[in-house]
Amino acid sequence: MLDGGDHQRNVAQWIYSLPCCVRVPQKLQQSFEKTGPVPSLAGDVRRGMRLYCRGSGHRAALEYRQSLPALPRPVGWHAVYTTDVSRNGCGFLHSEALYPGETLRLVLLTGIERQVEVAWCRRVDEGCYAVGSRFVDSGRTRDNTE
Repeated sequence: MLDGGDHQRNVAQWIYSLPCCVRVPQKLQQSFEKTGPVPSLAGDVRRGMRLYCRGSGHRAALEYRQSLPALPRPVGWHAVYTTDVSRNGCGFLHSEALYPGETLRLVLLTGIERQVEVAWCRRVDEGCYAVGSRFVDSGRTRDNTE
């Protein structure tokens, strides 16, 4: 049986083997490697504290699911860059536009697997979309790396 460290290494290797087509624009490069608590803004209605988890070392695996009937999605996995995480959701950068209400599967480098629902998406630049998502299930650990 694999210990926790081996499991996380295997998940990380799998995630880094996935295609990542995100093109991080120059305007984000300076703030791309931030870590630590995200400052709260006046009027912020979030229920929990967010933590930065950005940078080239912070990837996750994203699986499309056919969740919006009018929007066909090819089945497959993609690598995305995480930007922040809280107990209620996760922000990430993706190379394609996603739409509010889409449900997808997200696997973090720790092996935690969550179903997420897209809350918002905005274009940052060509090949780079910032996505906000909320967790819609309880977390579980990924046992295999397909």
